[in-house]
Amino acid sequence: MSLFKCPKCGREITSRVSKCPGCGLSKEEIEDTVTEQKRIEISSYPTISFICTEDKKKTINGNVKQSVGNKTTCPTCGMGYDKKISLTCPLCELRNKNLQLEEKINNLLVKYTQYLNTNNIVENNNIGVGSTIEFGTFAGVSIDWIVLAKENDRTLLLSKNVLDIMPYNSDRISMTWETCELRKYLNGEFYKNCFSDVEKGRVQSSIVKNNNNKLYSTSGGNETNDKVFCLSIEEVDTYLKDNDYIKAAVTRRVDEKLGRLRIKCLGWWLRSPGCDNTFAALVTKEGSKSAAGIRLDSNQIGVRPALWLRTS
Repeated sequence: MSLFKCPKCGREITSRVSKCPGCGLSKEEIEDTVTEQKRIEISSYPTISFICTEDKKKTINGNVKQSVGNKTTCPTCGMGYDKKISLTCPLCELRNKNLQLEEKINNLLVKYTQYLNTNNIVENNNIGVGSTIEFGTFAGVSIDWIVLAKENDRTLLLSKNVLDIMPYNSDRISMTWETCELRKYLNGEFYKNCFSDVEKGRVQSSIVKNNNNKLYSTSGGNETNDKVFCLSIEEVDTYLKDNDYIKAAVTRRVDEKLGRLRIKCLGWWLRSPGCDNTFAALVTKEGSKSAAGIRLDSNQIGVRPALWLRTS
């Protein structure tokens, strides 16, 4: 049993009575009057409304009928509202704004986390040569990198695994690193998709020297300005000599790709030219350096990107 005031005379009455003992207003008239008062009161706020008995009568088999005049019922959420106050459903509009705000907050949290992780990577003194760190993602999976060198305000990274398998260039024509498709891919699609804006701010653009192949006197071409690149023969000698980092496993994605093509990965590309400019040097799967190289259009050679990470 509950008590409430009669809207006409103000007398407190119980919910059990059939009419107000003070003024004689019937229970049905009391309920209708209270409902209308609530409607008038709540309709003053564009983001708040309710469904009253009158609105419920406007539904047939659960399907909402649009009401006549300025009062209507949202077909999405079922909330009643006045079109004089709001042209669209206030509740749905509020929900959409909340979703947009939630998305913005989540994006900010992701960027902040990436910022913290990136700063931890480049500022942590415990991260030395030979350490493995995570930075960026490829095909939805974090990329593991090996620290090859630390020079003043930058750190040289090489992917721990073979991330992809593709030709140095799809056409077997005479060319150098400067004009090959692999360089275009690494500094374009790979760079764009693998790193967040925060991470891109840490990847340093650097002058890449493309020396001639000393064994075969093959031209290495012009210097290039790259964010992501393949190592050269000289860099393999400098950074990977007498260690196990020269060997690389393939990722699960590459393994599945090899299975579909029914081929094997024979090694990973170097940017240096091979025995002539239709060949490129590589490191074999056994970990041996091949200066003679393999045809540029081979689809059995993997990619281990390298980059300089800014640490200041």
